[in-house]
Amino acid sequence: MELKYTSCLVGELDTDIIANQIVGKWKLTRTELYDRINDHSDENVIYNFQSNGILLVSGGGNIGGYRDGEYSYVFKKDYLSNYPGPNDILIWLVKIDGMKWTYGSQKKLMTLGTSYVDGSDLCFQSI
Repeated sequence: MELKYTSCLVGELDTDIIANQIVGKWKLTRTELYDRINDHSDENVIYNFQSNGILLVSGGGNIGGYRDGEYSYVFKKDYLSNYPGPNDILIWLVKIDGMKWTYGSQKKLMTLGTSYVDGSDLCFQSI
């Protein structure tokens, strides 16, 4: 089923982000790639970010970019570019097995994105 949204998060984003904010279980609710939006709210795809730097993905096969399994992750402020210039700023990123995802949050919602390199954005709700 395809739905129309403009973004995973609408309105003001959380500004007080802490290093363990991502820890916990997150249900994948939709994926966005260009103008194509796929609703996954009826599925049970869970991303479990553990405090030891391990991400457990379950319930989705390959929905959302990661197959069911275990991955290493790092959540920290970093440069989006591997070769930052003088005007680049530090932003919150999630690196999953070395791949950089932009991070945004709003209360119990989260987005991880690779749209900055023409990839998909993943939308989650805390469970």
